[in-house]
Order: sequence, then C-alpha cells, then structure tokens
Amino acid sequence: MSSPSADEILVRSRVQWTAAAPSWEREGDLVAASTRAVTAALVEMARLAPGMRVLDVAGGTGDPTTAVAAAVGERGRVVCTDLTPAMLAGARRRIAPAPVRFVAAGAEALPFPAATFDAVVCRFGVMLFADPARGVREMLRVARPGGTVAAAVWGSPERNPYLAIPIATIARMASVPPQDPDAPGVFRLAAPGALDALFAGARDPRVERRAFTMEAPIALADFWPFLLRLASPLRAVVSSLPPALQDAIGAAIRDAVAPYFDDAGMHFPAEMIVARATRI
Repeated sequence: MSSPSADEILVRSRVQWTAAAPSWEREGDLVAASTRAVTAALVEMARLAPGMRVLDVAGGTGDPTTAVAAAVGERGRVVCTDLTPAMLAGARRRIAPAPVRFVAAGAEALPFPAATFDAVVCRFGVMLFADPARGVREMLRVARPGGTVAAAVWGSPERNPYLAIPIATIARMASVPPQDPDAPGVFRLAAPGALDALFAGARDPRVERRAFTMEAPIALADFWPFLLRLASPLRAVVSSLPPALQDAIGAAIRDAVAPYFDDAGMHFPAEMIVARATRI
C-alpha cells in the first residue's frame, strides 16, 4: 500500500483535530501547566522581546500564543495559525483580550509575504506536519533576515513515558499495523539529528535536548480519558477496537503510569528537543 500524499495527510489531520478541538479548549489550562517548561524554552530560544512581530505556527487553542503575546507586550504583534479553524475558534475564546490575530493555515503554505516576522515559533507541531521539511522552509521564509525560528518537539520515547507508555501498551495489546516512521507522529523527529536536518539550510542552527517534568493536577483515574480526548490519532485507533479490549488497554495503562502519580496529580519525567536558527 502506498503512503498517503501530503494533501491526504492534511485532510485527515484536519478531521481528527477538528474532533479534538473542544477538548483542547476545555483542557487548555491543564495542557498549559504540563508543558509550561517547553513554552518557556521556546520563548527563550526565540529571543522574544517587547515590540516584536511573532508568528506562532500550529498554535492550537492558544498556548503558547498567550506566552508569546506576554513576551512581546502591547507594542508587539502576534499571529496564531493552525490547520484547524475549530482550534482557532477555541483560541479566540481563551485569549480574547490579547492583541492576537488568528489565521487558519497549514504550515506548508503560510499565507504571509516573505520577511514578515521578527520571530517564528512552533511548539509540538513540526513532527505532525504533513511535510516537516517544507513547513520549516516556510517558517524560515516568513521570518525577516536575521530573524529567529524556534521549534520544540518530543524527545526520545524512553524519556517520555507520558506518551510512550500508552503507545507501547496499545501496540502490545491490539493488532494494529505498525506506524510508518515517516508519518506524522509524536516521536517522528525524536531520533538524533532528525530535527537538526530540517534547519541545516539556516544560519547558526542550535539544537538542544532538555529534560523537564510534566506536572498537572490530574488524578490517575482521569489520566487515560484525558489523554484520549486530546490525542486524536490515538483515539481513532482505540475507538476502532472492541469495547472489552478498550477497557483492558485502559486498565493496563493506568497500572503502568501509576508510579508517576500522587495526591497532587501527575509528575512525568520528560524530554524535549528544542531548535533555533536564524534566517539568512
């Protein structure tokens, strides 16, 4: 069977994330809390400062757009894009007071002239692009000469049990085809050098692996339902399985992640890969 085209991936992604958009809006504060360290790293790597013009690519329901807007202040200008209009509708509601413009667009064809922005950021989006290389080229294109492009993706599965345990449990317990390593997925760019290669044509590329902790006030019993609501591709796989198997997978995941929970919520060790480069 041939691999789907970039256009087919975009259509499928839009459908999946449209279905997940209400959950992302509703759970936005928990998502922001658990990924706060990643957002801070992205703001730091992008060298954001008051008065800058910044583009947040694949901004979802407005996080980290909120942090970007705070970093550039009232004199700055922020644009948040996402492939899914439903996600952007949630972003408008969540960050309505901020001076942010929202534009529905895929990363592979950003609807802005070249050299529009002082900085471009993307948190946990590049590995889900239909065409990551083309998406990064577009991010560099719309940055001004000397402007910064920064992106964060998930690190290795071994250092990210928050996602690796559920994915491995489903693969072990259900007869699902193995995922194409080149298809959109959370660990698509986790291998050494994978993210670096996308920025090879830019100036002064810098790529770092950083450990952090994913913390949020989520009870153990609520974790798997919470993740299923947000992770649309996982939900698509699990929902196709018999109900009894779905229940068994949920129980196995709950047992496997239990060591990462206490009375205050979840505390998962995690790893991000964060990259920065300058447009020539």
